[in-house]
Amino acid sequence: QKENIIRGLKIGTAGVVAGTLFAVTGGLAAPGIAAGLATIIGSTAATTAAVVTLTSTAAVTTIFGVGGGGLVASKMKNRTDGLTEFVIRKDDTTRDDKNN
Repeated sequence: QKENIIRGLKIGTAGVVAGTLFAVTGGLAAPGIAAGLATIIGSTAATTAAVVTLTSTAAVTTIFGVGGGGLVASKMKNRTDGLTEFVIRKDDTTRDDKNN
């Protein structure tokens, strides 16, 4: 029971951290995304309104943050399913031993 709570906290933390990183990068990319879509789609009034709404910095930041955070949390959950112990050990072999 305690292990499941700790695992859930780790997965949640990974999702929040990744979501934050994706949100920041999405916010930085928003002006480029808006310009690209406006060029591709065209410039009618309805299209312009839709592009402005969907590519505003807040919208792109939210989409990238929620999408990226959810994806990372899902991948983290799948990767750690059934894992009960994780240890990092130092490799004592030298590079020459590995080549032989």
